[in-house]
Amino acid sequence: MAGEASSASRVRRRVPLPQVAAAVSMGTAISLALLKLWGGVVTHAMTLWSLMADSCLDLLASGTNFFFIRQSFRPPDERFPYGYGKAESIAALSQSYIIGFSALVLGYRSLETLVHPVPLHRVATGVWILGISWTATLVLTVFLRWVVRRTGSIAIRADAFHYETDLLTNLGGLVSLFLVQRTGRPFWDSLFSLGIVLYMLWGAFGIARRSVQELMDRTLTPEENRRLMEIIQTFHPAVRRPHDFRSRRSGRRIFIEFHIEVDRSYSFEAAHDLAEDLIECIRQEFPTAEVTVHVDPEGATR
Repeated sequence: MAGEASSASRVRRRVPLPQVAAAVSMGTAISLALLKLWGGVVTHAMTLWSLMADSCLDLLASGTNFFFIRQSFRPPDERFPYGYGKAESIAALSQSYIIGFSALVLGYRSLETLVHPVPLHRVATGVWILGISWTATLVLTVFLRWVVRRTGSIAIRADAFHYETDLLTNLGGLVSLFLVQRTGRPFWDSLFSLGIVLYMLWGAFGIARRSVQELMDRTLTPEENRRLMEIIQTFHPAVRRPHDFRSRRSGRRIFIEFHIEVDRSYSFEAAHDLAEDLIECIRQEFPTAEVTVHVDPEGATR
């Protein structure tokens, strides 16, 4: 009993870790956005304004993801018998629009300052701000990766990857202000700001593309489909000629449907048990899969 109580206590400690990580992520985004806002005001650097907007988007992304991820875990009901998994795709698609619009506004402002340069002030302050920001982002990324190793959370894994890309943009901003400080030429700030804008647009397009594909029930990756067919074809000698194979993803859940032919010597009960064992075998490789198998007697579909 003591062992059981200890195990239950460990489970209770692990459960809130993704929520703690999401809260830390949002808190970091708020702090960095305020820091960069102050830096943009005192230095007039477009790079800092661009990165401040990126931190605001980080906050929006973390908050939106937190809400929709909770929704996506709701069990299927009468209104949504396939579950709420696509809530994540809707959230991601909305974020791509916000990121794209913000990038266009910042791009216009960056081009304007490139044509009509604005003198920068207290550049050294901006360098220190971005140095602090880069360090804080690095610490956050290490923490999020630790949470991923402890919990296996897909949502936190995505958040960690997002902040890893922020390390690059913050480093680019740091380099631009360093060049301005060394050369006295403010156009470096506008050029690096435009680079950040292009990166934001590229990221928004990628997010929108993946979201639309999932909303339109695109099949799993070729590698995943090949692995599924390998499992089916090598599962048991009595399982033959898999056909009418379909797969799709909805958030974390995977839906797989296919037909198999079973040796005619098998009884109805034996064929049913064979299909159930096959489903369990697939779920060992794809834990979130909902698998539907239609069993045909051998030769019935020829």
